[in-house]
Amino acid sequence: MIINSIKKLWTLPKQTIKPYVSIWDKILFLGLIILAIIEISLRADSLLQPYESILVFIYLPALLFRKRFPFWAFFIPIQISLIIELITLSLGINYEGLYTEAFMLILFYSLFRYGSGKSIFIGMLLLEVMIGINMYLDDVTTEELIAGTIIVWFPPLIAISMRIHAASQERQIEQVKTQEREMLARELHDTVAHHMSAVAVQAQAGLVVAKQNPAASVEALENIQEAATKSLLELRTMVKTLRQYADQAELCPQSTLNNIDDLKAIMPSDTKFALSVDPKLMSLPSSLQSAIYRISQESITNAVRHAQQLSSVSVEILQQQKQVRLMILDDGKTKTESSRNQVGFGLIGMSERASLLGGSFRAGPTAPNGWLVEATFPIKEI
Repeated sequence: MIINSIKKLWTLPKQTIKPYVSIWDKILFLGLIILAIIEISLRADSLLQPYESILVFIYLPALLFRKRFPFWAFFIPIQISLIIELITLSLGINYEGLYTEAFMLILFYSLFRYGSGKSIFIGMLLLEVMIGINMYLDDVTTEELIAGTIIVWFPPLIAISMRIHAASQERQIEQVKTQEREMLARELHDTVAHHMSAVAVQAQAGLVVAKQNPAASVEALENIQEAATKSLLELRTMVKTLRQYADQAELCPQSTLNNIDDLKAIMPSDTKFALSVDPKLMSLPSSLQSAIYRISQESITNAVRHAQQLSSVSVEILQQQKQVRLMILDDGKTKTESSRNQVGFGLIGMSERASLLGGSFRAGPTAPNGWLVEATFPIKEI
């Protein structure tokens, strides 16, 4: 079991986090520069003061690269520290280092948080070498050794827990996207099955009519062409959407623009509901109508659950050239922008559904109060 855990850690991939340099990294960098300058100026009796000044300004920029290059951001300062320890040891100089150098614990944290498994192992080895040299140079008591070990390994433990949490969130997000794809698959399967059933019925009727009145069979052929064209469009969407999935989809009823007025039932009786639908859009492909309905449903549900002092919700669905635009606006108060973004994975599901159909999605607060959900979908033609 231990061997398997080591193998998993060894093959752990590097984490990619953007932005590579956040505003907090810059603040931390500038703050530590100020602290280092103050500390060096107060240690005027140090023989190594000029060298300390140079070294600190070599160390500290590593903070700005700790996410993009976690191994090198840790490796270079540690190597420099190791070289200094060896040089001062050979010269008989008692070098205690700067307190500001404790920032390397942040680099050690970053190595475990963002680095690959191989780089983590190498970093651990380097750190153990540094600890061994310090123990050799100084008369370290057992209590100091225990305290130092706790201090050094506390940041990596936090990094590991953060990494596990991030991986768990990524799995949950992927699960939400998968569920959205599967739901869309069932809806498309239902639509295609309906169209193909109509093709079969019209074909049978055409055969019967053709024997008695050949001219009348033209109407049946036109109906077959229309149903087959719709089926082809839906099938193209299904294949593109579910290229990774081969599960048998169940037939299930789906909601369209004909049912969108039913969403009023979600809201409290004292909340106003305004609905505007372009009549030309009632003939949209079923997959688009269902996506518009689902996004509207999820948006209204989120508003009812999480908006404060909600008094009105409006849903507008209109056609703009070759696009369908959906806008859901409510007047509920939102504490912060993240308060609605973090209520669950509803926004992720809506964004995924829009993306699968070639559309775009965005959601955010409006001034002075309220929340706007907006999605656009292309109207595709055969």
